[in-house]
This record gives sequence, C-alpha cells and structure tokens, in this order.
Amino acid sequence: MSGIISMAFGDVAMLLTDGATYDDDGTVRRIGCKVTTSKQVSFAVTSRGSDAVGNVVAERLCHMADEIGVSDTLAGLHGVVHHLSEQPDLFTGDNATQFVIAAWDAKNGGQHCYFQTNGEKRFEVRALPEIQSFGPSFSTADATLVSPKRSAETLTDYIRRVGADFMEIMRKRPGRRDGACVGDMFFGVGGQCDLTVIDRNGAKVETIRTWNDAIGERINPFGLFQNVAVLGSRKERRAAKAQGRKVA
Repeated sequence: MSGIISMAFGDVAMLLTDGATYDDDGTVRRIGCKVTTSKQVSFAVTSRGSDAVGNVVAERLCHMADEIGVSDTLAGLHGVVHHLSEQPDLFTGDNATQFVIAAWDAKNGGQHCYFQTNGEKRFEVRALPEIQSFGPSFSTADATLVSPKRSAETLTDYIRRVGADFMEIMRKRPGRRDGACVGDMFFGVGGQCDLTVIDRNGAKVETIRTWNDAIGERINPFGLFQNVAVLGSRKERRAAKAQGRKVA
C-alpha cells in the first residue's frame, strides 16, 4: 500500500516515495525514508511489502553497484534476482516484496526497472515506461489535476515543486496490502514524501513534504487534527524489527 512513482528520462531518473511503515492492519509503526542509495554511483532502490526483506535486498544491490558500476549491475540484474529466488529463508510466508530500481549511466542516461517476489511473473526483471506508479492508483489523468510545468522550468524542478501533489492524490486512495490478510481497507501513503533524483551527480534524496501522521495510529488523510510523527532513519527502521514484523 505504500506509494511509489518512478520516472526515467534521457538525463535523469526520479523516485517519489512516501515514508510510512505500518503493520498488517495499517497502524503506522515508523516514519522515515524508504529509499536506499549507492554511495559511489547513480543508483537507488526502493520497495513495497516486507520492510525487513526490502532493506536487505536494497542494500545488497546498492553495494553491488558501488563495487562493479551501474552498467554491469543492471546487465547482471537478471542473474542476481534469479539467485534471490533460490533463497527460501529470505522469502518466506507473506514476505512478498516489490522492488523498483532507478539508475543513471553515461551510455543510457536515466533508466528504471522492477521485479517482485510474488505473482505470476515473480523474480522477473521488467523494464518500465517513462512514468510508472505502484500502490494506490495514479494515472495520466490524475497528473492533469496538478499545476502544469512552467516554460522555464526543468523537469527535475517541476517534479520537486509538484511531486508531493502527485503523492497527495495517492494518499487519499485506500487499498489493501498485497498478499496480506487485512480485514478492511486502509490508507497506506503517509509520513513524508521524498524525492530521489538520480543523475550524473549521483543519487540524492530530499524530503519535499511531511504529513502529521501519528505513530501508533492509522493514516487519516482527511483528518484536520493529527499528532506530529517522529521521523526515523532507515537504520532506525531496521532496529524496529524487534518490535515485530513491519511492512513498507
């Protein structure tokens, strides 16, 4: 139920992600960035589903990109994902997870792809169109509801200005977490909206909006009064595993 909007164009790839981690009934347990970036190269990974699995795989992929480069990592991604499929200790029970990878290299520019650990095409790396959303529905028609691009505005500056408005649309649409036995619908986009820009300068994350969603409560995108959420780092989110399984 987390929201992701992934974009890739000639000279840049971008990710819009929310920051809420919650349990099976939609109660928020942690708020923080859900994107892992490489330290040396232009490569980023985000995920929806099992928080623990998402962290492990994202860190492995980013470490690989730092070690061998973006081009070789993407070229070898099918083999890496196949190897992941042979690790039943990692993907057990309802640890279904969807991964989105965004990258930039000098030869191909901005690019993105995804794979998921459940469904008919599980562990199959698939390319994406220029813009693709994951989570609550978001369509081309929805994009027309926000302010249009200004003539002198770069695409990156435009998404920095209106990207959180895109996420607001997804935030107000409920659903069920994929693969979970959830008794009713809940809102899963919350906490904060992060923009990750992946270009020739690397992969950089910035928070472009925060919402007053309360930890220990369900997200209510229509509420007038809410408690201020405590922002947490990705490291802190991993530590939250001791409190029970979380989902992102």
